[in-house]
Amino acid sequence: MSPRPASGNAMALAIAYVWMTEGMYNKKYVAERTTGFEKWRDYVIGKEDGIAKTPEWQESETGVAAKDVRALAREWAPKRPISE
Repeated sequence: MSPRPASGNAMALAIAYVWMTEGMYNKKYVAERTTGFEKWRDYVIGKEDGIAKTPEWQESETGVAAKDVRALAREWAPKRPISE
């Protein structure tokens, strides 16, 4: 199923949630080439506002099943930035 129009941000946050909570993101790349990651991570995992941006959370906005978003996140996780 395709996400509803204008709901891509919710899906992106849910994908990031999976990567962060399952340790699937490139920690070295983030540490060396980003700023503000910790604050953004706190928002994504719900530490900042009490709302974890899980795949289940995004379902009502995007219309895409949580299991499909988890599968997509896990499929994309091994990909690396071009500039790495």
